[in-house]
Amino acid sequence: MVNEVTISTLSITPFNHELISNGKLSAARYADLVFETMEPITSILVKNGEQVKKGQKLAELATFRLNNTKEQAKATLEQAKLELQDVLIRQGYPLNQLSGIPDEILTLAKSKSGYDQALAQYELAVYEKENATILAPFDGIVANLFTKPYNKASTSEIFCTIIDPNSLEAVFTVLESELPFLKQGDKVEIIPFAMPENKTEGYITEINPVVQENGIV
Repeated sequence: MVNEVTISTLSITPFNHELISNGKLSAARYADLVFETMEPITSILVKNGEQVKKGQKLAELATFRLNNTKEQAKATLEQAKLELQDVLIRQGYPLNQLSGIPDEILTLAKSKSGYDQALAQYELAVYEKENATILAPFDGIVANLFTKPYNKASTSEIFCTIIDPNSLEAVFTVLESELPFLKQGDKVEIIPFAMPENKTEGYITEINPVVQENGIV
């Protein structure tokens, strides 16, 4: 009887060191949306869990007061322009030669006429009017929407959150002693506890070097 054995030639090859860790999946791209002004909310066009496209309208504010403020600011700006021209003409600069005025004289003239302040107020009024409608910043899902229509909008509280479900990232920890085995670009296999059949692959995008309690990174 012949005893057969299998042999192979020794050679230097990479040795895969496997690390197993628990982590948490979250969206890498999400946005907390907030209103710019405290006007009544006239309509909310979406609901929690709804898919939205970039640029889609999510909610709108009442615009009567915003339009009125914009028109007042526009009128004030036009008056300031006339005051500016009057100041410059008295300084000896004809209207058809305003482009050649020295910077220091033009700055002083704008200050005396109130032009800069009027321009800033007008630009603010335009900005608030344009942002009376909240738009989706990217394709995603609506979440954390609790505000109701006809209530006054808040400029300090989040109106809703837009989450991009196609930009998931996994955050996980390793021991400090295992850190030398990891580097950016290394492949990672991700297996969800609830759906182990839906495993996928990713790669390490960044490593936080701070060592937490119990030697965890």
